[in-house]
Amino acid sequence: MWAVAGVLYVWPRLAGALLASFRLANWGFWLVTLGIGSMALVLSAQGLQQGFMLISSAEFVDTVVAIRPYWWVRTLTGLSMDVGTSLLVYVQAKCAECHGEDGRGDGPSADQLRDPAWPTSTAPSPPASTARRCRPSPTR
Repeated sequence: MWAVAGVLYVWPRLAGALLASFRLANWGFWLVTLGIGSMALVLSAQGLQQGFMLISSAEFVDTVVAIRPYWWVRTLTGLSMDVGTSLLVYVQAKCAECHGEDGRGDGPSADQLRDPAWPTSTAPSPPASTARRCRPSPTR
């Protein structure tokens, strides 16, 4: 999750432009975060219950039957993580529409931001080129 948060924080600063939708990115991040946290709690509870049942000499099949209700919760937390990840990928893909695959600001939607009918003082800025943002430091 630190890597996802880092990408969402660093990308707009490298690109010199905002994310396509901060709200969707925020929802995606929190859905994934809550899904991972909930999954950890459910798996811990499930493992403890099954472990204590096995210690008390219960049959393995009986322990699996006893933890079946947890499977629905695991399914919902997995769906939460899938939806959150899909939102994050969608937001990053929308950024690539304007910035292009190489980050040169020449994506398929970039021309929509360069409307000649707009007065120059209020025209939206064209997408920034991210191709040469990060340059290695010169060697001495």
